[in-house]
Amino acid sequence: MSTLKPTVKDLALQFVESQPGAQARFTDIQRFVYDLKHGAGAYDQARQGRVQNPNRGYFSGAFYVAHRTWPWSRRTSGYFITGPNRLVKQDNGLYTVYREVNN
Repeated sequence: MSTLKPTVKDLALQFVESQPGAQARFTDIQRFVYDLKHGAGAYDQARQGRVQNPNRGYFSGAFYVAHRTWPWSRRTSGYFITGPNRLVKQDNGLYTVYREVNN
C-alpha cells in the first residue's frame, strides 16, 4: 500500500489553514512555497540589502487564470485557485481555503 506524496498545492492549502484566522497574504504564500522548494529562509535571504525581493513573483502563475490558453502551451494556469480544493481571495486581500465537500 503506497501513500501519495502531498502536492505543492496541498501543502500551500495546509499552510494557509494553519495561519491565524486561516488566512494568509499573497507574499506569505509565495514565501512558503519558495522556502519549500529551496530551503527554509531562502526567500528572505535573497532580499539582503535590496528594496524588492527578486523572488517576489515566484509561483505567481498559480494565482492567475488566463482568459486564453495558446494551443502550443502545456502550462496550466490558476493551479492554486482552481479545482475542488483551492485558495479564494477575500475582499480584505487575504487568501482562505475552500474545500468542496463530497457527499
